Amino acid sequence: MQHVTERRNLGLALAALALMAASITGTAVFEASSPGANLAPLNGADELVEILQTNQRVLWTALNGSVSSLVVKGWPVEIGDAELGGGLVIERPEDGSVGVIDFGGKPMSVRFELVD
Repeated sequence: MQHVTERRNLGLALAALALMAASITGTAVFEASSPGANLAPLNGADELVEILQTNQRVLWTALNGSVSSLVVKGWPVEIGDAELGGGLVIERPEDGSVGVIDFGGKPMSVRFELVD
């Protein structure tokens, strides 16, 4: 009887882990090599999110799952002797399948968090 209980508990634990893993699709990161450069996918990011870039906007479409949040980082700026940090935008899009990032310029990086 004890073996049946242990197997059932192990089975429930494995099922819970599988469910959690299925709900998290992954992270897609795109980075630019220098200020003004286009974003390039890292580690297969283009398999999760497709992007189309202009000089001021990034249009994105989730290919696998739904985007739950995104983080956009801008390049640091120097004014005289003062070095300012780059811009940062964190969004939770209403529609997780498609969206527009209107950053006002080409960002340094964009990180998409996806869920299933």
